[in-house]
Amino acid sequence: MHDFCADASTVTAMLVLLERRGLVRRRADSRDGRVRRVSLSAKGMRLAEQLLDVTRPIRRGIDRALSRAEQAQLVELLDRLVAGVTRECAAAEVGEGLEAEPIAHD
Repeated sequence: MHDFCADASTVTAMLVLLERRGLVRRRADSRDGRVRRVSLSAKGMRLAEQLLDVTRPIRRGIDRALSRAEQAQLVELLDRLVAGVTRECAAAEVGEGLEAEPIAHD
């Protein structure tokens, strides 16, 4: 699982929307009332299952096109990409760096 670049108010707004659509349930943690536990509702589970069905041909295509080692390498590269983008987002939130660099044209 990955962290992503969003502040607490953005996450809360997303969860409220998902909850209004009946896709998730939120409840207080039994040990720490400040913590909210989020889980998929029955409707959310059905949607997740539909998404798995829709993506099955894509996953099969990846299995046919790439060896297990290549798939592992792809996952590693994508993880690094996500981590790099997340760091850049975090830096932007605290006002660091992120000055535009000129694009080199060959």
